[in-house]
Amino acid sequence: MIFRRKRQSNNNPNHRDSLFDLPLYPSPPQEDGGIDIASQQLTADVNQRLASFSIEKARRQLTETSEDEWQSRGEKRALALFHTAAEHVPAYKDFLKKNKIKPDKIKSWLSLLAQNFNKNKAA
Repeated sequence: MIFRRKRQSNNNPNHRDSLFDLPLYPSPPQEDGGIDIASQQLTADVNQRLASFSIEKARRQLTETSEDEWQSRGEKRALALFHTAAEHVPAYKDFLKKNKIKPDKIKSWLSLLAQNFNKNKAA
């Protein structure tokens, strides 16, 4: 199966780990490419970044990053993941529609938390 989508910017918060700048998943394939090309690009990117990865720099970042910063990064990543799934996972799209949850209205972590994802389930 070949996936064809417009290429998105690598500034997508899910594309790179927010602390170590390592790829988390391949960029969407270009219009003229398939998943194989994206996989090859990811492999090359991972290999290059791992070759230059500094454990000492990572250790410093881990010890110097505040708890509030970790919390903020996690909230941003969760919100980005919600929007990615809402856009690209058909079953999740159906679930959100069934529960009358409009992803385009959810702009912040707090608005995501305010959603009642189980409102159709018996208590």
